[in-house]
Amino acid sequence: MLSSRTTSPARWLGQRAPPSSWTGPSRDRVGPWDESFLLYSEETEFMLRAADHGWATWYEPAAVVEHKGGESGVRPSPAALLTVNRVVLFKRRHGSVGSVAYTSGVLLGTLLRSAAGRRTARASLVALLFPSRRIASLAELR
Repeated sequence: MLSSRTTSPARWLGQRAPPSSWTGPSRDRVGPWDESFLLYSEETEFMLRAADHGWATWYEPAAVVEHKGGESGVRPSPAALLTVNRVVLFKRRHGSVGSVAYTSGVLLGTLLRSAAGRRTARASLVALLFPSRRIASLAELR
């Protein structure tokens, strides 16, 4: 829970570690959201940076999250953005040489799904192969 602030550590005794407060020095060390991702992967990138600074991510089984919407699996433009962002994030963290196998695997899987007629895969393949055709603003999502 990134938005909670623990004011009474005693209430957590004998339970899990308390949620982090992401204000002040802790937030300053990790830095802000990376806006270059536009949509999808920005939270993953943020949490990876937090882990790089020693913060832990933990699963809270009692938490309930409802996500209304979510069209990256059905609409071509969001699917393409999601696929490109995954590849970009991997490359940033593992370098050009380290990401060759990953990118090749994503391309192969996307090509196979595209050949099977999936519109989302075709849009992802085009975005991966032709950077000039990638979405650059939320207004382009259709």
